[in-house]
Amino acid sequence: MAGTEAYSPGVCNIGDDERALRRTAGWLGVAMSAAIVVAFVELRIAGVPRLVLLLPSSLAAVGFIQSRARFCANFGLRGLYNFGGVGAASRISDADSRRRDRAAALRIIAYSLIIGLVASLLFMAAP
Repeated sequence: MAGTEAYSPGVCNIGDDERALRRTAGWLGVAMSAAIVVAFVELRIAGVPRLVLLLPSSLAAVGFIQSRARFCANFGLRGLYNFGGVGAASRISDADSRRRDRAAALRIIAYSLIIGLVASLLFMAAP
């Protein structure tokens, strides 16, 4: 429900405006990934160079995961939260909350890198 979010350590640290920004980053990663796939296929570039897809596909994954989870990994690592307009982050003072946020942030980053790696390995193996 829009406007009813509240900070919850390790669970929720961003509101609607920040989530929209993460979705935009996700779509940017999708567009970059698609452009790389098309270019590499057209130029007949195969094998290990295709691992370059790791970066934009991880960007897509991290953007969409953060938006869906209502949790920004960057904020989680830095001890911040934001339920207002973009750029209006507040600091978290409680050490246990910061610890839980860091753990959630690292999980999101790990999942995103795994998704990016799988996408790039599949592309590398494709003809």
